[in-house]
Amino acid sequence: MVDGLEKRKFRRLQFPLEVAAEIVSARGVPRGHPTLHVKSRNISMGGICLETKSIEFGGVNLLSGPPFARENRLRLSVELIPREPPFEATGEVHWYDISSDIPEFIYRVGVAFIEIEGDGKNRLSRFLKSA
Repeated sequence: MVDGLEKRKFRRLQFPLEVAAEIVSARGVPRGHPTLHVKSRNISMGGICLETKSIEFGGVNLLSGPPFARENRLRLSVELIPREPPFEATGEVHWYDISSDIPEFIYRVGVAFIEIEGDGKNRLSRFLKSA
């Protein structure tokens, strides 16, 4: 919250979820880097907050990409409910922060969903309402 005003459009559910992230170009072409496995801090209809010990991913910084190449996106696969197909979306990093509530550095990375695959919106909505 900044100056008492909430800027978020969607209510966030504080929930640790298993997330697999892959760096792709704005055109959806994989960058050829290994998949990053992280946990979420929270999730909403508009995006997800990821927690990671490193923002360096296959030689590419998650926050900026290679120099002068800000077209990177993250293809996300999120396990909403165990033993069900994952929720899949493409997102864009909008912010980051460093956690100060634990002794080691943990980066919190805010990813806005820019494309949700298949019936993902309905599945995410049901998950958020049921949790």
